[in-house]
This record gives sequence, C-alpha cells and structure tokens, in this order.
Amino acid sequence: QEVMTSVKTLFEGKATCQEDGDEEPDEEDDEDHDQVLIDAVAELLGVLGKVYGQAFTPFFEGIFPALQKYLKPNRQASDRLMAIGAIADVCSNLGEACLPYIQPMLPILASGLKDENAGVRRNSVFCCGVFCLAAPQSMNPYVMQIVAGIQPLLSEDEADEVRDNAVGALSRIITGDPNAVPTAQMVGVLAESLPLVGDDDENQVVVQCLLVVYKSMPEALNPYLGKIVAAFVGLIAEEPKAKKLKEETREGAKEFIGHLCQEYAEPMGNVINSLPDNHKAWVSANIPV
Repeated sequence: QEVMTSVKTLFEGKATCQEDGDEEPDEEDDEDHDQVLIDAVAELLGVLGKVYGQAFTPFFEGIFPALQKYLKPNRQASDRLMAIGAIADVCSNLGEACLPYIQPMLPILASGLKDENAGVRRNSVFCCGVFCLAAPQSMNPYVMQIVAGIQPLLSEDEADEVRDNAVGALSRIITGDPNAVPTAQMVGVLAESLPLVGDDDENQVVVQCLLVVYKSMPEALNPYLGKIVAAFVGLIAEEPKAKKLKEETREGAKEFIGHLCQEYAEPMGNVINSLPDNHKAWVSANIPV
C-alpha cells in the first residue's frame, strides 16, 4: 500500500522531489516534469501488475485517475504514450477486471491509432489488442472498427515496432474471439509477418494465435503452412529468439512442425531443405520425420 501511495503521489506530481519552490503543481499543463522519473514509475506499475495479476485490481483503481491527466490531447507525446503503455501493461494482467477502463480509453485509443507519433500509435494498438483479448465479449461491438483502425498500421511504410504491435493486436483479437472477425482472411497477415523484428516480444502472441487457429480451423492456415513452418523453425532454432517464447508455446510449435512433416512429408521436406543450414540442423535434431 505504501508503494502504491508513492506511485500515485509521483504521477500526481506532488512528491517532494518534484516540488518547484513554493509553486503548486499545475495538473492541466505540467509538461516540465522529469520524464525519466515518470517513465520509471510507469515501468514499475507494469511490473507490479505482472507480479500481482488480478490481485492488483484494487490498487490500480486508485492509480488510473492520476494517469488520466497524461492522456489529454494537449499533453506531449511522451506523456501520452507513457500513460497508454502503463494502462495496457497493467490491464494485460487483470483479465476481465480491466472492464471499467475500456469505455474511458476507447476514444483515446481511436485517436492514438492515428497519432503522428509512432510511440503513441504503437502503444494504442497494443492496448486495443489487450482489451480484445481480456474482454472479448465487451469489445465485440467495437472490434471491426478497431480492425479497420489497425489496417493502416500494417503498411510497409509504417515503423517496424508499430507494424509488429498491429500484428500482435490482430493476434489478440483472433485469440479472444475468432468468430468476431474474419479470421480466415486475417491469418495471412500474421503468417506473412513472421518473424517480427521491430518488437520481437510480439512473436509470442502471434505464434500462440496461429497454433490456436490450427486447432480450431486448420483449413484457414493451408495456404501459409510452408511460410509458418519456416518462421516457427527460425524462432525456435535460434536461442535468443526462442527465449522470447513461453515454453508451452515452443513445445506447441514443435508439435505443429512435427505433425506437418509427418502428414505432408514431401512438401514439408522441400520447405525444410530451403532453410538455412543451422535451421535444417535443428529440425534434424528435434523433429522426428
């Protein structure tokens, strides 16, 4: 509780280290705050949300109002992307307890998807995906509008980290409720985007989504199987990339590759033979064919 009180005080700009003489902090336009300090506090908030999960819900209820001032359109981009990112990080661990924050955040996210700042666009699309995964039924009325808002962020002209988070958001949307969107049309975007390099943390959610789709509607992936197998091997065979994936996701991907190599030996053999030597060596050592 003491930690959360300090976090709230810092976000409100009322901590002793933030005082400027005898002046009271201006909540409407205090853009001269210590950005490094506030970013660190926001990062701490995300870590606490990850550690405590849904048990963090009552603590975040008191923090959210303090974050809202950073979301105002007149705030500098660094403030807005910080606040959106902090809210998304926490809500990604709250499950349906994030429901109270969806309505106040939706207009901000809709604007954020079109923001001129790449960081704001990145965090906005990430937050959209978080809400759709955590509360798919509540997001159902807005999901197609969100998909439409994501489309421009998939452009080759977009910054890599923004595009990768857009792909990650589509993955969360499909995983949350594959029936709410044209999944068969959307999985091609995921398959063609792997491996993600601008924000490789998002590879986890994309791989997991494709594995979920393969179990529920395998025919949707048929046109992309070769591409997916090559991408999965590349992600698992190289240790730095593999560490970004959860163990259960790595195992699921290995089973997926092994199943396809047995079911479609000749075409999959051609795919494997086209891989770099170190990737072929990994397949030989790990996939029974």
